[in-house]
Amino acid sequence: MMPTPANTRRRGRPPKISRDQIIDSALEIGLDRFSMDAIAEALGVTTPALYSHVAGRDEIVLRGAAQVIRLTTSSDEATDWQTWMRAWATRIRVELGAVGEGIITTMRGGVDLAAIDVAERGMNLMVEAGFTPADAGRALWIVTRLAFTADSQPSEAASIARGVTGDAVPTTMQESIDAIAEAGPDVAFDFEIDTVIAGLEARLG
Repeated sequence: MMPTPANTRRRGRPPKISRDQIIDSALEIGLDRFSMDAIAEALGVTTPALYSHVAGRDEIVLRGAAQVIRLTTSSDEATDWQTWMRAWATRIRVELGAVGEGIITTMRGGVDLAAIDVAERGMNLMVEAGFTPADAGRALWIVTRLAFTADSQPSEAASIARGVTGDAVPTTMQESIDAIAEAGPDVAFDFEIDTVIAGLEARLG
């Protein structure tokens, strides 16, 4: 039997991939570390092949974030909006704080509803308590932004203190900056969530 010429050999079919596989791969690598090339290599496809399923990195980050939140809230048994809101903010901070700023930027450019429907339960709890859907949405956005950026604030305070030039910082301001920087992100986060919830309760009342 004559050997098959190289140019007539049958090529294997390219591996089939899906958007879910792309998202899963990004989560395995890390939403704060993945690259399109790394995902392609992990799935055994070319990088351009990924763009048949996703628009780009921003979509992957947003959908990956929604999947993380969906998984971590699937067993949430909160029956009041305050408990739900604290749990929501805490999970976002812990699971997605490293990519929070990027997600906020992406969301400002437009959001696929399928990527954020995980917040529907909390919104319903707020509406049932007496908030309008608009106010529930505003409250959710405030808390979500807070959770995404919570861990950067103490370091920002310390940076401000170090960067002051000229006259000395007024005493009370300096004490405030030092206390915030020393307490760490957990104290700041709890204070901010408590303040937001207290304000919303007062507004509702």
